[in-house]
Amino acid sequence: MQFGGTFGGPIIKDKTFFFVYYEGQRYVSFATKNFSVPNQADVAAARAAIAAEGGTTSTAGENLFKFFPISPSTTPSDNNVVYFTPTTATMDSFGFKLDHKLSSTMQLSGRYVFGDSLQSAPSFSVPPPPPFPSDMFNSVAPSRAQMAGLSHTWNLANNKVLESRFGWNRFSQIIKVNNKIDPKRLGVDIGPLDPTDFGVPYVYMYGFTAYIGGVQGYPITTAPDQTYDWSEHFSWIKGNHSMKMGGNYQNAYTNSLRNRARTGLFAFGYSPSPECSAYANTLDCAVLEELLTGKMDEASRNFTLRMTGRFVLALLLRSGCVMT
Repeated sequence: MQFGGTFGGPIIKDKTFFFVYYEGQRYVSFATKNFSVPNQADVAAARAAIAAEGGTTSTAGENLFKFFPISPSTTPSDNNVVYFTPTTATMDSFGFKLDHKLSSTMQLSGRYVFGDSLQSAPSFSVPPPPPFPSDMFNSVAPSRAQMAGLSHTWNLANNKVLESRFGWNRFSQIIKVNNKIDPKRLGVDIGPLDPTDFGVPYVYMYGFTAYIGGVQGYPITTAPDQTYDWSEHFSWIKGNHSMKMGGNYQNAYTNSLRNRARTGLFAFGYSPSPECSAYANTLDCAVLEELLTGKMDEASRNFTLRMTGRFVLALLLRSGCVMT
């Protein structure tokens, strides 16, 4: 769905004019995907294997296991299920422009544009079972863009014009997973973690095409990219000759966060127990046994923060001649 409107007109007759607009968009759909997930037989075999060894499941393992959907099938290797995950997108933007004649030789113009958007789409992560929301592991991207400008034009004479312009633009975006659960609440202590990086850990069990937790490499933050721009130009025409001189100054800055601070946990079933080895689907039993007992084969996390700035100063001198 798309909607919006525009409006404009004079504020002071023959002197001050304005123009404003608004636009909105709303989009909702469902993504259909086929996943390979644990089934009832796999889970029963893994729990029986743990009990046969005199072991117990861990709190962290049980809490993470709750986020995996379970196929109702009781047949080993019958693991395929189809899930529908919501995809949404919203956008709101508006802007205005103002023109004002200061005098017969001077004009001032200003403008501002603002845009907000929010997109939510599934990754390859399997959606969690009820009562958790189906979009819990979606990738979401709240974004905001802004632009403002001010210009002054002065006709010093019929053949002389001085132009002054100031501009500013800013872009901010976070691409993240659609939950902020503290891993410590699940019994997973991964060390110091900024609340920005909260979320159910990424967990992958080899043998299944499904993983939980969303994209491990999120959040990706650009907050903000920002630029200031100021320019002055003087134009002069005399006879067949024209000349333009001026300068431009820019101050640009970006703050970029590329983290994998959310821990990734991996179970590959390298050493299945005797009970899992006797099960018809040894690998599925072995990786479930690892998860439920909290004994994963690999874990990973890292941090990257980059901040850059740039200053630019440019001077211009141009001369031309028209031959007749």
